[in-house]
Amino acid sequence: MRKCDYQMKVLIVEKLKNGVGQRETSRILGIPRTTVQGVWRRYKERGQIDEMPKCGRPRCATDRDRRNLCLQSRKHPFLSAREVLHSSPSMPNMSIRTVRRILSMSGLHGRIAAKKPLLNRTQIRNRLSWCKTYLQMDPNLWKNFVFSDEARIELYSSRRQYVRRPVGQRFNCKYTMKTVKYGGPSIMIWGAIKGDGTKVLCKCPPILNSEGYQTILDSTLIPFISNDSIFMQDGAPCHRSKSTLNFLDSRHICLLSDWPAQSPDLNILENLWSVLKSRVQKRQPNTANDLWVITKEEWDAITKDEVIGLFNSIQHRLTEVIRNKGQHIKY
Repeated sequence: MRKCDYQMKVLIVEKLKNGVGQRETSRILGIPRTTVQGVWRRYKERGQIDEMPKCGRPRCATDRDRRNLCLQSRKHPFLSAREVLHSSPSMPNMSIRTVRRILSMSGLHGRIAAKKPLLNRTQIRNRLSWCKTYLQMDPNLWKNFVFSDEARIELYSSRRQYVRRPVGQRFNCKYTMKTVKYGGPSIMIWGAIKGDGTKVLCKCPPILNSEGYQTILDSTLIPFISNDSIFMQDGAPCHRSKSTLNFLDSRHICLLSDWPAQSPDLNILENLWSVLKSRVQKRQPNTANDLWVITKEEWDAITKDEVIGLFNSIQHRLTEVIRNKGQHIKY
């Protein structure tokens, strides 16, 4: 299709003045009839062919420049808007705000990247194989599993926290989030949940070794677990040590021994830790003792329905991992 520039518009007007019809003019010049009709209408209204001055500032980037910006951002998604602009030396001079607007209009919005453990090829393959195997199991059997895990809760959490404040008051003490080095005082906790919604929580030593872990299992897990339960634990060193495995065997605890490495998205207890930490942070404990008391209160406040809902999500997690070819999922 030919471009309708100024010379083309002159030809359109001349032919129409000479009595050539709009349809015939469109066929001769190889342009759409609607273009011929628009040029002739504007000529009759204004008596001139020149374009009227347009409102607003002209675009500093062509369509090609916009496509190049989006292409660079898709190739290197972790580049900032400034870095995307400077990565192409042929780009015209434009503001960073314009670059952000161009990328946003193309659906490339700035987002906070999710943090997930690094997976190698072997771990991806094992995750995929594990999910395919257990997806064939009867979903009702998941109620016999006991999921366990440890978590550290800090007095001064480094989790993101939003605040509503007036303009220009960002550094006002009232609106700032207080931080300390290394998170300040903290507690280590161990918890376990069962398919019927029951749960148990205990406080761990600051540094958990095999001996301390076995003490927790002996005092907390043994009264909690039943004869038909299958115990799940991740691959932490104190979990897979020889003495711990001998301890579990001597107590006749059925262990889920093929748990895939680097798979917190498959451990439903991780979601419960996220809920617990968020609720504890809102309570704003002042001391390490308050931290444990509030943590225990918020743990007890978690309902059975919340725990059962996590167990009901296991089948969907397995399906999503398979669909994502062994990579991490949203959980």
